[in-house]
Parts: sequence; C-alpha cells; structure tokens
Amino acid sequence: MNRWPIWGALLWQLCSGPVLADDLCRQSCDGDMACELKAGECLLSAQRAPEAIQRFKTLQAAQPQTVAISQFLAKAYLADGNAFWALRVLQRAAAGGDVCASGSWLAWVHIGQGNLDLAQEALAQTDCPLNSVEQARRLLLLAYLARLQGQKKELTEHLESMAGHSQIYAEDQDLWRSLRRSHDPGHVEPVHLRVETALGYTGNARAGSPTDKSTEAVGSALARVDLFGRFIWPLSSGLQPMLEGHLKGHGLGAEAARNLSYLDLSARPGLVWIGAGMRGVLAYKADYLLVHQDLESQRRFYEGHRAEADLEWGRLTFFAGGGRRIFHEGGRSRWEFDGGLGGGLSLRPGMHLLLAGSARVYDAVGDVYDLAGGSGLAVLRTMLPGALSLRLGLTLSLDHYLHSGGERGQIAFGSQDKRRDLLVKASTGLWSPSWFGAKAGIAYEYSWRDSTIGEDNSTASYGYQEHRVLMKLRWRINFDPWAPALLRPEDHVRLDYGLGGQAGDGLGEERIQDLLRQDEAARRGSSCVD
Repeated sequence: MNRWPIWGALLWQLCSGPVLADDLCRQSCDGDMACELKAGECLLSAQRAPEAIQRFKTLQAAQPQTVAISQFLAKAYLADGNAFWALRVLQRAAAGGDVCASGSWLAWVHIGQGNLDLAQEALAQTDCPLNSVEQARRLLLLAYLARLQGQKKELTEHLESMAGHSQIYAEDQDLWRSLRRSHDPGHVEPVHLRVETALGYTGNARAGSPTDKSTEAVGSALARVDLFGRFIWPLSSGLQPMLEGHLKGHGLGAEAARNLSYLDLSARPGLVWIGAGMRGVLAYKADYLLVHQDLESQRRFYEGHRAEADLEWGRLTFFAGGGRRIFHEGGRSRWEFDGGLGGGLSLRPGMHLLLAGSARVYDAVGDVYDLAGGSGLAVLRTMLPGALSLRLGLTLSLDHYLHSGGERGQIAFGSQDKRRDLLVKASTGLWSPSWFGAKAGIAYEYSWRDSTIGEDNSTASYGYQEHRVLMKLRWRINFDPWAPALLRPEDHVRLDYGLGGQAGDGLGEERIQDLLRQDEAARRGSSCVD
C-alpha cells in the first residue's frame, strides 16, 4: 500500500493550518459587522492587536456612527496595552450620542486604571432604558464599584435591583456570579446536581463495611456512584421550601466480599431561612441502607429518621441533628445525637481550606453499643499549573463504646475488653480542568483503624488497613431557572472582565455541607458506611 498520499495530506494540513487561520483573520466582510467582529477576535487571539487596530480604524473612518466599531477598537487598544487611546475612542463615541453603552465601557477601563471616581462619573452620566441589558450591565458595574469601595449597603441595593431584569449579556454572567458570591459566600443556586462515579481497586474490601467487623483482608475491584440533587424554591418571603435527594452505591467485585456491597438512599425535605446575614436550614431526613444479601429480610441493614438543622453565618457553618436509627440487628438500634462546626478560608489565591469538627452520642437498645465520639476533617485544595487542581483530605475519628466489656462485650464483640476505635483516613487526588461542569480525577485513599478489640483478645478483629486507588469522573451543575436569560448577539462586542472561571466551578465550590455528605464519619461515626 502506498502511504505517501496519506503522509502528504497530513503534511498539507499541518502546513495549511496557519494559512487558513491567517485567511480567516484577513477575510473581507463587505461591511457585515458579525463577520468583522469574528475577524477582529481572530487577530486578538493571534496576539496581532496592531493589525486589529488598523483594521477597525479604517472601518471607523467609513462608519463613524457604528457603536460596535468604537467598542472593538477600544478593545484592541486595551489588548495592545494602550488604555489612553481606548479611553479616547470611547469618549468620542459617548460624545457622539452613544452615552449608555460607551459609559459602561468607559467605567470598566477607568476601573482597570484604578480611577474609581472617574468610573463612577461615567456610570452616573449614562441614560440607559429601564430593564434593558445595558441598564443591567450598569447596575452590575455599580455593584462592582461598591464592592471595591467597601460599600455593603449600596452593593446589596444594586444586586437587588437586578431582580427586575430578564436578560443580560452572556459575558456579564461571570461578573454577576462573582458579585453574588462575594456578597453572600454561602449563596447556592436553586437547582444543584452532582454526579460522581469511580472505578478502581481496594486492598481490603472489608474495611469500613456496614457489618463493622474487619476479619481477613480481601482485595477487590471497586465501583462507586454518588448522586446528589437539591432544589430550593426561592420565594420572596423569609422561608423557602427545600428538597434534597442522595444516592450512594458501593459495589465490590470479589466473590468473598460481594455481600458487603451496599446502596445508601436518603431524602431530606426542609425549609431554608435567609436573613440578617445568616442562612438556616431545618429539615427531616430519612435514609435507608440496603446491603447485598441473598435473604430479602436481611437486605435492609438499617433505616434512619432524623431532624437536622444547619446555620451558616459568614464562612462558618453550625450543624446538629438527632433521631432514631433502626438496625436489622435489633440490639444496635439507637437514638443518635450529633453536632459540630465547620468553616472554610482562603490561605492564598488558588488555595482553599475546609475544616470541620463534630461530636456524637448514641443511646442503643443494647447498652454495649452505647457510644460517645468525635471527628475532625480537613480538606485542602490548591490550583496547579495547567488548570489542574490538587485535593488533600484527612479525617481523624475517635469512638468510645461506653458500656462495652464484660460478658455483654464478649457476646457483642467477642472480647471482655472495653472497645475504643481510632480511625485515620487520608486521601490525595489530582483533578483535571472543568469542561462543561465535568472533571476527571485520580485518587489514592488510605484508611487505618486501630481498635482495642483485635485478634489477640477477640474472636473478631475491628482494626484494619486499606489502600484504595480510584479513577473518578465528577459532573456538577448549578442552575437558576429564574436567572436572566443570556444574550449573545452576533454584532455584539464582548466586554472582557478577566474573571475566567473564578465565578463558576472554582475551588470554593466544595462547601462544608458537601464535605459532610461525602464523609459521614463527621456526623455519625466511623463504623458505619464510609
């Protein structure tokens, strides 16, 4: 087979790529503004700002009243590092009657130069129609100025005024989200969906199993799925209805450990209260744990019915809950109460730390299962070159079985010694950049539990070690059905705010509540489902 034609075609494509790109940047548009803007963006993307300047200066001379030409010429000057001439072009456009749109551009350039008073003047002189997209942009820039100047009252007023706008420019969405998040760090969208799947291998499939006992380690393929959804109805009153649903599946491939596979289902209806800089949640939570057993009567491992409350105040979150958990093994059924505190902080740009601590008390039907314990969690996320992110996690958990030991301890745990468990879980994960809300990652997790009940003094072992390697895929979406629609006119010049993904799926997207859902050891102990 003659491969020369194939190699020749590949070589032609490689060589012609730059030529085709150059043709696109230099194409003749015959006055079609959408075409001109595409050619101009091509030049700016190729870092050929001087050519873009010359092209749009020529266009402006032929069409001096066309607003888009003045805006793009200013954009090209900014790309070339010449803010002075960008301001001159915009000032001439404003003097020619384009007060509304040019005023917003002028304000943004002044902000970039640190001239906040001049930016305020540019916005004050605008005459935009009410409820127009330009008026919405003006409100966002006024809110941005208020944030820069520390004017919290004005920031709130401008953001509240956005409620009357049904449309905004697509590029203004990042600025809007950034302003809302800085004004209200705990803000959540009405609709949130998260899907995470994982495939990998565990060196000890019995570690952390619902049955509690560790026994002999068994290696196994592992598959996990984690689905979470939340809907909040954003009523104008102080109380907003909420509904959350959660599904966690844990599947093991090894025949010797397959009966430890489980499915954890929960539903959490409640009410959200917002006011005085705080957000509170009062909810009822029902959850069911189903294990892979041959007998149908043994598949329902437990069911729980709890009342839960969360209170967010700034970057701090207080959480508490309690209720009844009914096990298939009647002696383990219990009343449970837990509570704790968590918070997040930015150590430096691109590095975010989440911390949580909790305490718990169980009052079981069988006194030997009564427990008091506590947990501490920490998650550090930091950005790496290439838009990668590194996630490091650590959990410490201590449980003391208050009435264990003696004859009852011998029956329940196989030992007359008092039972105390110490759990350490460490994880590290490397995540890809976000692509339409989806991220891929690889993670290593290590778990170690030390128990006073072990092979040397018991017929069963409650201590274990586990090494786990997982390939993960996570997809999340935050959606507001009541948010303004995004406009993308073909003849529109995008105003580049330079925010990138800062307002979207960034490091701060993982909140304390997400951390607690992913690691239930923070609330309900280390001997249940991990």
